[in-house]
Amino acid sequence: MLADWLQAVRTRPVPARQTRAAVLETMGRRGDSLAIRDCFRAGGVSGSVRLRFQVAVVSAPEALRVGAATFVEADDGPPVSDDTARCIEEQLAGDDLIAFDGRSPFLPAYRGDVDYDISFDIPP
Repeated sequence: MLADWLQAVRTRPVPARQTRAAVLETMGRRGDSLAIRDCFRAGGVSGSVRLRFQVAVVSAPEALRVGAATFVEADDGPPVSDDTARCIEEQLAGDDLIAFDGRSPFLPAYRGDVDYDISFDIPP
């Protein structure tokens, strides 16, 4: 799936940027930082943490569906348990339909994943 996204970025950079920006904005609204911090604390995770997720996307020029976020890896910081990752996935869950806003169209006919990174500093 990563190859499909990279191909989309190469061949249609402006709609790809618009698609990614909408995904990042949507995920930022979904992720209640206090609830996500609680997930880290419950899992005994502290310090600086950066996690990578893949977000399911179905895109057409006029609309974008942003689906579930699936944990991929801890890019930086302490390891994260499966339970902690699952807790964060639950906080990031959703199914949002975003209409074209007139700026720049979304990718036409893209069905795949978009990477989403989230960083936190969790006090001990």
